This record gives sequence, C-alpha cells and structure tokens, in this order.
Amino acid sequence: MAVSVLPSADNTEAQTIASCKTAKIYLKNVKESPLDSKNGDPKTLIDCYRINSTSSGMMLLDSKMLGNYLENLSPSFCDSLQLQATRTLSHLNSTGNFKTLFMINTRFWNSLDAYTKINMNDFDWDNTKKLGNWDGNSPSDLGQIEYLSRKLSYMLKRALGDRIIDLRILTSGNGCNVSTVSNEIDSDEIPTWNIKSEDPTDKTETLVIGLKINAETCHRAVDRGPPAESVAEVREFEKLWGDVVELRRFKDGAIVHAVVWDSLLNHNAGFVYEGVERTQGGIVECIVQHIIGLHFCKEGTGKKHKFLLRDIVGLVDGPRTHDSTTSVPRSISNSTLAHRNILNAFDALANVLRRNSEKTNRSDELQLGLPLPIDAVEPLSASLRYSDPFPPIPHPLLGGSKKGGKISMHIPYTPIKIQIRFGSSSKWPNDIKSIGAAKTAMLIQLADGIEAMKKQRENCDFAGPIIVTPSYLLLGFRGYSWKIVVRADPELYILRGLHKPNNEALSLLYALTKEHITSSSHHSTIHAVHTLYPSAGHVVRLFQQWLATHMLSGLIPFEAVELLVAKVYSDGESPTGAPSSILSGFLRVLHLLGTHDWINCPMIVDPQGHLEEKEISKIHEQFQKDRSIDMSKGPNMYIVAAYDCIDSSFDDNEEKNAHWSKFKLSKPSFTASSPEKVVLFRATTLAQRSYKYLLECLHTGGDWTGAFQETRSSLKSYSLLMRIDRNYAVDNLLCSTGEGFATKQTVKGEKEMKSIFSQHALAVYEGSKILQRKVYRNLNSKQMELVLHDWNPIRDTVHMLRKQLGSRALFFYNEFAPQVIAVLWRPTTFKSITFSVMNSEFLRPVSDSDWKKDTLGISNANDIVRLLRQVSRDVVIDMKILDSGPPQAKIMPKNKRSLEEVDSASDSEEDESDSDDTSTDDSNESDH
Repeated sequence: MAVSVLPSADNTEAQTIASCKTAKIYLKNVKESPLDSKNGDPKTLIDCYRINSTSSGMMLLDSKMLGNYLENLSPSFCDSLQLQATRTLSHLNSTGNFKTLFMINTRFWNSLDAYTKINMNDFDWDNTKKLGNWDGNSPSDLGQIEYLSRKLSYMLKRALGDRIIDLRILTSGNGCNVSTVSNEIDSDEIPTWNIKSEDPTDKTETLVIGLKINAETCHRAVDRGPPAESVAEVREFEKLWGDVVELRRFKDGAIVHAVVWDSLLNHNAGFVYEGVERTQGGIVECIVQHIIGLHFCKEGTGKKHKFLLRDIVGLVDGPRTHDSTTSVPRSISNSTLAHRNILNAFDALANVLRRNSEKTNRSDELQLGLPLPIDAVEPLSASLRYSDPFPPIPHPLLGGSKKGGKISMHIPYTPIKIQIRFGSSSKWPNDIKSIGAAKTAMLIQLADGIEAMKKQRENCDFAGPIIVTPSYLLLGFRGYSWKIVVRADPELYILRGLHKPNNEALSLLYALTKEHITSSSHHSTIHAVHTLYPSAGHVVRLFQQWLATHMLSGLIPFEAVELLVAKVYSDGESPTGAPSSILSGFLRVLHLLGTHDWINCPMIVDPQGHLEEKEISKIHEQFQKDRSIDMSKGPNMYIVAAYDCIDSSFDDNEEKNAHWSKFKLSKPSFTASSPEKVVLFRATTLAQRSYKYLLECLHTGGDWTGAFQETRSSLKSYSLLMRIDRNYAVDNLLCSTGEGFATKQTVKGEKEMKSIFSQHALAVYEGSKILQRKVYRNLNSKQMELVLHDWNPIRDTVHMLRKQLGSRALFFYNEFAPQVIAVLWRPTTFKSITFSVMNSEFLRPVSDSDWKKDTLGISNANDIVRLLRQVSRDVVIDMKILDSGPPQAKIMPKNKRSLEEVDSASDSEEDESDSDDTSTDDSNESDH
C-alpha cells in the first residue's frame, strides 16, 4: 500500500516525517517496549501504517501523521484516481488542456464502457466458503457493502487482468445526477427513505459494477495458468476459476492449465451477438458472470448478471449461430464478416481492372482496350470502411451463390462506389468539355471490355447488366453492385489554373474536388479510425439507425455522422479516453451532438494529429469570418477535418494552386450546405433527450427501445403526412412508431434466435415481394440481365420532392422502414409576396375579389398538392392534412380533410369517385 505524508509548511515530505512528534514517540516506544519481540515491530511509523492499516486504498497522512485524508475512499476509486492522475499529467504537456482538466464532468455513468447490477438478495451469505473471512476481515467486521466492494474489486481485477483498464464499484457519491431519474431513486443506487417512515419493503438494494474495457486485449480468449508440476500454483489457479480449468497443450509445446473462453462464451452469456469480443467486451462479460456466480452469488444466479443495455447490439449485429440451425446465414447476421467479404471482392475487382488494363505480350491475358493503364482503384463507399448500416450481400443475379427459390429482381443496396485513376499521360485533352467526353468514352470502353471478358470466360466473376451513364458505370462483380467513376487529374489542374474562374467553373471545381479528392481522403481517415477502434463502425451504423427512426434520413450527411464518431474516438481532450463498447460510444456521440456549441465553436476532427497550431488557428479565423458579426451565417454544423486543410495531392504545385487557395482551406466539405438550422436543432434536442433517457435506463433498468421511437404527438407536429404503399417496405422492424420493437428486440424461437438486425438484413436481401421471382439454380444469361441496379423508389421520391419543393417544405422519412413521408411547411411558404413573372410559380392572388388590381401573391396550396401527387403517385397511397396553412389564405378547408379531397374539389374535371377512393379518415391516424 502506498503511504504518503502531506508536507508541512516550508518542509519536504522527508523533513516533515523526521520532525513529526508522533513518529518520534513511535520510535521511542519501539525501542523501550516492543510489542513483537520475536519478529520485531515495524521500524518506522510509515511501515506500521503500511502493514497494519485496515484500509485497502491509498493513505495520505496529515503532517502530524494522525489522520488519513483518504480514509473513506474505496480501493476501486483509488485505482481510478491514479488512472485519472496519469491522464492529467499527459494533458498538462499539451495545449488547450484547461477544458479537459476542469470543464468536462466525468461521473460514474458516463465514463465507463459497461455496467452490471447485482441484487443483494442474490449473494450467498449462508455459504462461508464464498462470503466468509477474506483478507483477515469478515462481512460483520467491515459491513456487507464494504466487504463486497473490496472482495469484488480484488477478484474481478485478478480474473480480468489486462482486459480492463479500470473497475469501479458504485458507492456513495460517485453516481451521476440525471434530471429524468425519479427523486425517490438516489443517483448512487443506495435506497433512501425518510427517517420517520418505515423501511419500504419494495426497495431492493443493488450493487453496481462499472468497467473500463481495454479494446486492445479484451478479446483475448485464453487465460494460461501454471504448468502441471507447480502444484501450489495450480491449486490457486483452480480455486480462482473453478471447474472451467482444463489441461491443454499449446503450439509452443507447453502443457499448462488454462481456461478457454471461446467455448464458454455461449454457455455463460446466453444470447451472444456476433463480434461482441471486440465491440462490447463479450469475454469480459463472460468472466464477470463466471466469477460472480462462482465466488459470490447463489447457485443459478450468476448468469443473469449481464451487462446493462447489452441488447442494443441487436440493432447492428445478429446472434451467433450456425448456418445449419438458422434461416439467416452467418454472412448476413455477422456485419463485420459482411463488410470483410465486400473488401475481399473490392481487392479482387481492383486486381482485375489493373491487370487487364496493362499492356502485355501474354496471349492468355484479356485486355480491356483502354488507351491508358489504370494506375489505382480507390474505395469511396461506406461499405468499404465498416460503416454501412446494412452491408450488401452477394446477389444471385450478379454472381452470388444460387440456392434456388424466389429471389429479388432488383438490387436493394446502394451500389458500392469506387473510382479509377489512370497513369499520367499527355493524351488527355486540354479542354474541360473534352475531358468530360473522354471520361465517358473510357467508361464505355471499360464496359465493352468487360462484356468481352464475360463472353470469352465461363467462370468470369462479372455478371448481370452493365449500365453506362455520362458520369459513372454500374456493373455486377462477385454478387455486388459497383459504381465506377473516373478521376481525371488534368481536369482539376485546368480548373485550378484558371486566372478568372466564373461561378460555373468554381462550382464544377468544388464538385469534382469533393467527389474525387475529399471523399477519398475522408475514406482513408474513417477507415483508419474504424480499424483502430472496432466498435467505432458499429456506433456509426447504430447512430444512422437512430437518425432514421426519428425521421431524419438524408437530412444530415452520412459523412458528418462518421466525423462525429471519429471525434468521439480520437478526441485528445476527453478525460476518459476512447470508448471501447458500442453502448458507451453511442452515448458519447449523442452527448457530443446535443451539447456542442454549434453556433459559436467549430468542431475540428483530426484523428491522426496532422494539424498544427497555425492550421487550427486558421480554422477558427475562417469560422469567425463565415459566421459574421451576428454569428448567424455560414454552415450550421461546422465540422472541419484535417483533409479540409491539407491537400497532399496538389500542394506540390504552388503556381497552379494560386487561385484554388481562395476556395480551399479550413472550410467544411460535407456540411457546407446541410443540415439546415431547423434540422440541426431537432437533432440536438433529440440527442439530449435520448442521452438522458438511456442514462435513466441504466439507472432503472428501463426499456432502451424508447430512444429509437417517435411519439404520436411528434407525428402530429408535422403539416402533412403522406402514407407510403406497404408493398415497397420490406418490413416494419425499424419503423419510427416502435411497432417492430413490440415483439421484443430479440425473437427466441425453439430452434433459432434472431435479432432485429439479422431479421431486417434478411428482409432487405430478399427485397420487395412485388419484385420477387422464382429462379432456379441453372440461371441463364437472359434472367441475369433483368436485374435492376439501385432500385429504391422511396428514396428517389423523397429526393425529387426535396429538389422540387425544398424551398417550400421540409421532408422527413425513415429510410429503413418507410411508412410515411412527413411534410413541414416552411414559415415563408404561405407568406404574401409581391407578384412578379420571375416569381410566379405556385402563386395566386391573396384576395379573390378584385384580384386584377392586387399585386400581392400567396402560395397556391392546390398547385403544390398537385405536384406532390404527381411526384409520389406510384409510391404514396393517401395523405392527411395536419396543418392547412394560414387562415387568411382561404385555400384549405377548415376541417382537416385529405389532400385528395381538396384537390378533387378544386378540379371540376376529376370524378367524385377518385376523391372517395383516396380520401383518408381520421381513424387512419393510428396507421401513421
């Protein structure tokens, strides 16, 4: 035990001890009347405290060496205190440490990765072998809580070893005050009641254990013990682990006692998700359950002490099963495996394209016929950096495995985007339009070359139709749909070298730079973060589902979500370090989104630490310039990454960068125009509420699914609801109303178990039922050519609505379970404006009387409704008005009828039957 003395004034610690009267009296008594004549008393008072103290934590004595300032600190807190002190020392050597050290509140519930609760009634107090005398103390000597805290901390740290960084037992005062928690429940889980009232019988004491998981070692599956000949050490090892110890021979030839957790993980943890060893501390949870059940609790109660809110993983991964016992293949239920399969297919495609574009004398090599060799194939898609919420699965019509039965005749996934770069050459034209035509010609020639390969080779990995557009190419390879674009560096050089670029040239330059350079740099940055922190990719996918269930799909850029998560995992200012579990990462992203001052502070994301002080200062200067004096302008979500300031591809040529410097440095790339202020406000508010709600669920054991649902009152806050035809939705598991969670987040059948992720992933793979066809194993080429790439009518409909009516309304929907498209009118939509020919679309006179003399116009809701119906005519089956606009417009009827009724009433040429067939009653409101 470490024993220190607080120095007195103007003295060092050694001088204080030497001059202390208490220490001198002790030395005198030891010499005159020793208590232990055989072994001898401790030589100094410090040694006496170290040997005989009943405290198992640290000791900090006062200058008189009579009192311990740290007497009431638990052992687990002392270890945490040392850990925080070490981190503080590291922060002191960096700049900007004031916020980290003094302004960030870190409490028990928001600083650790995993938590578990133990009911005090589960402890086996009658079994003295489990809860008898330990370390010279008994439960009656220390009290039950103190006894359990000390023994639990010691036993769990001994068993877990380097799998954890920190362990805390929740004791008085280290909880987190959450406003949503009932006042009857203390923040530190210790039941309280009025001293004058009787002890309530419905309150049960619980002990809470918090763990900070080591992401680098938590997946270690073997605990090696002593060799068989070390009898005493073997007994201690078997005493710690119980009957799970077995004698094993390892590859290095050693025969030792060991515990192998791979086979025990399913047995102890029950419902086990794929990849939890790295993303949620699955082996750590298994060890905690085993130690608690073996050394503390009654028989049969150890397995129920699972990590709190562990089933939230079921939204991003499936259960661990064998393909022979489940209807969901492991390639679908295991998201990490699905992403790796895509990466393997990408490597194969890149090798094929590079190899067949090079000129060779070998007769067996088929050439693509490209005038230039492909120098590099670069990934751009989220599926290639472990970020896709539901990664694509190989489709039979694009070269995937064929199992017969019904399959979908469309590809339900977004094509995997990649870009090809050609070697440097003087063959490129010197004109922008000519370069664009040359890029299209390259794509056409690439398609012709691949078609030739498909005809000449029977076992070619290419399959399905090939579609060429002026800007990209779609093809099938190894079951996946790929989108290929061409990056032409001469095109960028020409645009950057313009002396007086017009707005069109600047817009083209920005679009090309964002698509080819910034996207590639973003992919490399995010891929590095997700590779270093395995749970980071899962947090991105979980957060994307959270946005979707709150009807925010497509309103916040996907890259912005990835940058938020990267900020959480690489934030050097965080006093708690990077999260090591999906739950802790998700909570911190919600907290970051909800608490960051988006108006006054930019968010700088630099995972690799590339930015220097001058570049960070330049970002702040640019931010102040963009925000203007009133702090109301510029991008609403101001996120700047390192690649927004550093452009290694072109910085070597300063002359050609002369005019590009006006456009480039220190500005957001992916959040320059979105999200809008109202969307960001809604997202931050929802993030704050969800964060508090999930913390409350940790406290009380509530249902976490409420954080992924919209209430009926929130749906009524929209102006208009457009109900989507159910034939286009594959299921309703992730719908915004929470219907999919009604049957529990996991479905346990007699033969198999499924999670929401595995069920929805399988439904997406099978596709819409209206496009399923019976296809047999012997597929012919004509059947394979009928498949549709990137068929997503709901997404395309919303995109078209936002494009044509985005200036008049906001459109909200859930991309994973679309039931409705919610419309919210902008405040200026029905505001009267001066009529002009340039501004006459969707306008009508404000007043019906004497309208020829009226120069004011107002939006014609009937015209807007017609356009809504026209754009969504094949997707939306009916609509419901919730806000008809200002009463002075006199366009909408007072009673809230369906828009079909309004439209048919205004068009006398339409039949009345059309209105009756498509009208919506108030009773249908529950369907939304």
